[in-house]
This record gives sequence, structure tokens and C-alpha cells, in this order.
Amino acid sequence: MHKRGFFGVICAMLGILLLLPDAAAQEKKAERYKSFKSRSSNQDVSSLLNEARKLKDNNPREALDMVEEALGLSLTGKDVLNEGRAYILLAEINEGIQEWKLALENYSSAYDRLKQAHTHTPEYKNTLRGLASTNLKLGNTTEALRFNQEALTLQLST
Repeated sequence: MHKRGFFGVICAMLGILLLLPDAAAQEKKAERYKSFKSRSSNQDVSSLLNEARKLKDNNPREALDMVEEALGLSLTGKDVLNEGRAYILLAEINEGIQEWKLALENYSSAYDRLKQAHTHTPEYKNTLRGLASTNLKLGNTTEALRFNQEALTLQLST
């Protein structure tokens, strides 16, 4: 009987030890979220994106890191316009390294965010041009024409 009790205590301790890393991971995620939230009030997302834009041609890796941070901040701050700007910049970086499918995905993400309430912004027009261009590069001429037509229609209405 004494061995069973000892074995039970060992099993219980092992169970607790196995649960600790999961709890620590959850706590770490919560800390990162709090960090993002506090930085969103302290750091200007637009300035991060502007700095990333300057770096995108000469140092795309550093630019990507900055865009990732800006995207996280705009998501936590529910800033749809800067979220769209971040996706546009990601797409432009993808174009610079000729990753056309990724560029198309990022322009599409920007389009989805901006089409709701930001259709008269320069960013939306850039998104339409990017969608047309990347679709053309990928051989999707019908889609390229559709986005060119939307850009032209928007241009004529303003």
C-alpha cells in the first residue's frame, strides 16, 4: 500500500509538471497581447509603415519585420486603414522579390479591408492597380481587366 501511495504522488506531480509549460505558454501569449496593446497607443503605426516603405527595396527583411509589427498594432487597435496599408506594403515587397502569388494574396487582403469604407483613398487606388498588375503577371487577364475597369471607373467618378 505504501508503494501505491508513493506512486500516486509521483503521478500527480508529473501531471502538474506537464501542465505548467502549457500554462506558461498561455501566460506568454497574454503578455505579448498586452505588449502590442500598450505599444499601439505609444507608437505610431503610420511611422512604422513609412519607415518600412523606405527600407523595402534595400532591406526587405527589416521592412517585413516592421510591417509585421505595424500589422499587429493595427489589428489590436482595429485600425482598418493602416491594416490595409500594411497589406499593400507586404504586396509591394512581394513584387520586389517577384513573389507574384503572395503579392496577389496581400493585395487581395488589402482590397477586402479597404473596400468597405475607404474606396476614395489613394491606398484603395493603389490596391486596384496592384491587383490588376499581379493578375496580369499570373496570366489572369480577365481579373486584371476587371480591376483595371474598377480603377478607371473610380478615377472617372472623382
